[in-house]
Amino acid sequence: MLFALRQGAQRGLQRAKRTARSLRAVAEGWRWIGSPPTPKAPQPYHVLLRLDGIGDFWLWLPYVEALRQAYPDRFFLLVANSLWADLAQATGLFWRVLPLQPFLLRRDRRYRKEALTLLMQQLPPAEKFWQTTYSRRIAVEDLIAWAIPATERIAWNRDPTAGEPLWLGNRLDRRLYSTLYPSRLPPLTHEWVRYSEWLVRLQLGTLPLSLYAHLAEKFREGRNGSIYIVFIAGAQAAYRRSPVDFTARLLSQLHQRLQMPIYLLGSEADRPYATQIAEQLPPLAYKNLTGTLSLPQAVEKISGAFLVVSPETGLAHIAATSGVPTLVLAGGGHWGRFIPYSQSAPINLKVLTHTLPCFGCGWYCGYQLSQTKPVPCLPHTHPEESIEAALIWVDSLLSQPTSRA
Repeated sequence: MLFALRQGAQRGLQRAKRTARSLRAVAEGWRWIGSPPTPKAPQPYHVLLRLDGIGDFWLWLPYVEALRQAYPDRFFLLVANSLWADLAQATGLFWRVLPLQPFLLRRDRRYRKEALTLLMQQLPPAEKFWQTTYSRRIAVEDLIAWAIPATERIAWNRDPTAGEPLWLGNRLDRRLYSTLYPSRLPPLTHEWVRYSEWLVRLQLGTLPLSLYAHLAEKFREGRNGSIYIVFIAGAQAAYRRSPVDFTARLLSQLHQRLQMPIYLLGSEADRPYATQIAEQLPPLAYKNLTGTLSLPQAVEKISGAFLVVSPETGLAHIAATSGVPTLVLAGGGHWGRFIPYSQSAPINLKVLTHTLPCFGCGWYCGYQLSQTKPVPCLPHTHPEESIEAALIWVDSLLSQPTSRA
């Protein structure tokens, strides 16, 4: 009972903070911008906006390609999260990429005002603005959309489970967007299924997943061989990473089975976690590259691997869609929205998890309050079974005639 009360209080506090942030954003929008700019003489280009994570961006790219195919004589400018803006530019899908920092948008008033002023003063008037973030935040995606000059402003109904005050979000949608399409699928629908529904409503055909083969070749170009394993140390939060001991044991057995070196990838912030894992690996089995590669360089490394092992994070989706066999150590917070993929999806991905009835909890764990301790739905809960399942799957890769071993 006490645990449930503490969990409810924690969730309520987060919702209160988000509501306060959203109300502040709306007040600033009216004060600094007023009515959304809708120019009468636009230039022949469209504006896209994505400010969420790497995985959200990467799974969205086939939708972008469908728009490019539908409007072949138009340029596409992307307002992007600075975390992955260089990767967006490297894909070659965008005429221009304008990076912003979502963290500062939420917390720094001066940065918000400067960003909005930049958009209003420097962006030429666009024909269309596409708001394609389903779980959009009023203080981030909607506030930025407010400042973008566009004749037509297109959006979809927002995610009702995103923690935003719906009474405010729904009223704001009617003010900001000239066309608002309904999205009738449940919130925990896979991203590709949702984008496919959107394309059907727009009468733009099917989702071109073949784009990923093109991107894989682009990033794999010049790389020979596939004689190494990649472990991705990063995750959006510490509770989504498997414990050090379990992860090191799994990687050691994979190294022993495949006789391949292991490259540990991640940001500088992931280095302590990766270092603890490396300390338990055979001395000559690994190279710790955390904090040393740019995001495009990390994607190049991943694209040339024989096997990728990762938490459920953006780089895992990049690996899987690049044709690299990918072993994901996953929890169930967003189960259904990102993983598992459809069986017909053109990927080779194995998910290790510990299935619980609370899957889809949005990472509001019903078993613990800690933000640093791994959640109990990760595969370390049953280590022997999880490692055995991983080795059986790897053996099946080795037996395939097309194996890259």
